[in-house]
Amino acid sequence: MRLGEALDILYGELINTPYISAFSGATQKLEYVESGNLFFVKNLNDVKEAINRGAYGIVFEGDLEIQDKEIAWIKVLDISKSIKRFIRYILLQSQYSLVFLTQIELSFAKNLNIGLPILHGNTKEDILGEIFRIYQIHEKEEKDSKNSMKEDSIKPFFNVLFTSIKDLEDLDIYKCYSLQYARQNTESNHNGLNIEVPLHYKQTCIVLSYSLFESKIIWNNTKIILRLPYIFLPFVESLCATIMFLKEKYWSEISGNVIKKSYMVENIDIANLRLEELELYFIDSNARFSNTAKKKSILFCKNLNIFECKTLKECDLQYTAGIRSNAITFFNSKEYCNDTNILTKYLKLYASHLQLLSCYPKNIRLPKTTKKNIMLPYPHIEHLCQILLKMQYHLAIVYGISRKSFDKTMLMPKQNKKQEEKNRLLYNNANKNSQNNIFDFYGIKN
Repeated sequence: MRLGEALDILYGELINTPYISAFSGATQKLEYVESGNLFFVKNLNDVKEAINRGAYGIVFEGDLEIQDKEIAWIKVLDISKSIKRFIRYILLQSQYSLVFLTQIELSFAKNLNIGLPILHGNTKEDILGEIFRIYQIHEKEEKDSKNSMKEDSIKPFFNVLFTSIKDLEDLDIYKCYSLQYARQNTESNHNGLNIEVPLHYKQTCIVLSYSLFESKIIWNNTKIILRLPYIFLPFVESLCATIMFLKEKYWSEISGNVIKKSYMVENIDIANLRLEELELYFIDSNARFSNTAKKKSILFCKNLNIFECKTLKECDLQYTAGIRSNAITFFNSKEYCNDTNILTKYLKLYASHLQLLSCYPKNIRLPKTTKKNIMLPYPHIEHLCQILLKMQYHLAIVYGISRKSFDKTMLMPKQNKKQEEKNRLLYNNANKNSQNNIFDFYGIKN
């Protein structure tokens, strides 16, 4: 991206005469700064390090002393609005539209092999690097199309990006909302740019049976076993409805443009569907309730907000008589208004016979602790390891960190070499069969 183009997009004022003339990337995260990047300053203390990492441009608001005259220093009135203008410009130039999904739907979309791109991140600042890569791809395609007269080099008119970033809703570009997302979207004025997926595109699962973390369903006349609680099936239905809506309403009706075959989804395969943010882990220790339970079970959920979902309704769970009955109990609970974490609510209802442990990062307001569901904070991962090793529980849900981060800590215990090797063997043995679903051990089948 040329310097002059960036200035026009950002409504920025160049306060020096730099030697550089273009940027090869953009970010607001210091750890992602690379040589040639345009760095959007959030913390003024990061500027020096960003320059050391090779930033070619600094975008800032307020007053800032020039530390390197060779790079570009761009002053803007509001850096947040400048970032939004930057994203909008690239999406319009690249002919991309946004499809808004809930975070749960977005997690499912990551492992549905449908060939559609996803914007990762929880804020508009998180996706700056991805947005810039879209710009680079667009520029390359434009260049290639000028150098080629082949018909298949024509770019499809309707390209979409899946996202769950609410702050992008007010971008003045074409947008579409899934059924579940539309319920929490109160800002849309439905002026033709914003379209909600019609209800008739929704296909309802037929639930055959279910256990604590498994659902046996019929989908597209095929029996499928999903390693998911049935509480998440409405989000599966909503995501699939969105894909079919896009396919039938737009990709199949656009004439005069070449449509990529990867977008023409005939049958959506959900057989291997799972929640990316919910990672299973097993750990072996002496603090167990019985010798029959050889391992403790842990679920890691890095994203604290993914299950904070207010869109789910009782009418979504009209699968079987048993599920309908439990849905009434679920949604009539007096605690539901205060605790919108649907995973916690689900476990309180279906795992009431188990000793549950929920671990949250320090400084997070904890839900109410009960005898069957203990809530504990942890200041750091090492402390969390000790909690999980020494506490007695059947199932632990750990929020705020990934399994990968926990793996690194477990593999590098701060002990003598003999004890370190012993812990390493325990760890390896406990996780040898980590792909198996052991939750049937706990029962809960209808």
